[in-house]
Amino acid sequence: MMKHGKCIISGYVAGQKFRPSNWAERVCEAGATFDPMKRIMRYSANLHPRQCDTHGSSIYVNFDALGTELAGYIRWFVESNEMEVVSLQPVQLQVIESPARPVEYVPRRRAA
Repeated sequence: MMKHGKCIISGYVAGQKFRPSNWAERVCEAGATFDPMKRIMRYSANLHPRQCDTHGSSIYVNFDALGTELAGYIRWFVESNEMEVVSLQPVQLQVIESPARPVEYVPRRRAA
């Protein structure tokens, strides 16, 4: 099942570096914009390449902020290459309040 929200797409597949080495830049170009006057390509704040010790050459992606088509392309790429997606969302723990002492149910007797 594909994750949602802020994630990292790891640059390792089954313990091996994913090739070609510039795969992250190629994928992120799908969401980048090009300024023809300055001749600069700018990656989206929601989809950009990154380098880290744990995941190697990887991609930061915020699936919730991407358009439907771009998010679909990223999901297709991840699933077809069997890549690992690591969620950056904090784990929400559900707190169940319990009474200080157990509550006993005592049925009332009907008056005769």
